[in-house]
Amino acid sequence: AVFLDSDERIDILVYGPRRQYWGIEGYAEQWGYDATEMDLRRSVRDRLYTGPCPGPDDLAPLRSLPAPVYIVLRESDTPGRAPCLEANPLLTREFETEGIRVYRVLPGAP
Repeated sequence: AVFLDSDERIDILVYGPRRQYWGIEGYAEQWGYDATEMDLRRSVRDRLYTGPCPGPDDLAPLRSLPAPVYIVLRESDTPGRAPCLEANPLLTREFETEGIRVYRVLPGAP
């Protein structure tokens, strides 16, 4: 599975260990990943956690990945953001505990 977490976090990558769609900018630069791809990934992360609620186009890069994709939503990082993800028909809540929700991105073409 691939995880996307808010802010500049690498918790899942370190403690999991799981693949992470976007971690921190320093890692992307240090390991020489393609800058265009990293800009896209950061943009997807930003649209999920800030601004208007994400729509199908915002989720397209995640839906096309060949592995299950999970989005971690931490109330402490993104207060009040849960209704945006709850309302999205391309996401399903898989886990919830105090202050944290995990959503699975439904695969397929948008």
